[in-house]
Amino acid sequence: MAARAGWSLTTERVVKSPEVQWTMNCSLAEIGIHFPKHRKRALAVGYNRQDSSNIPKG
Repeated sequence: MAARAGWSLTTERVVKSPEVQWTMNCSLAEIGIHFPKHRKRALAVGYNRQDSSNIPKG
């Protein structure tokens, strides 16, 4: 529970700069690739943090 709260605070404080967004996306990709049990959560966080207009539909 504490880890979830900490992650929430961290993601809310991330400045939407291209460098920070790229770093966060790479980190989430590594988590999803190397820790299959966390893959759905990593994808959800990635989609929630991005501007949804940039995500391909379909």
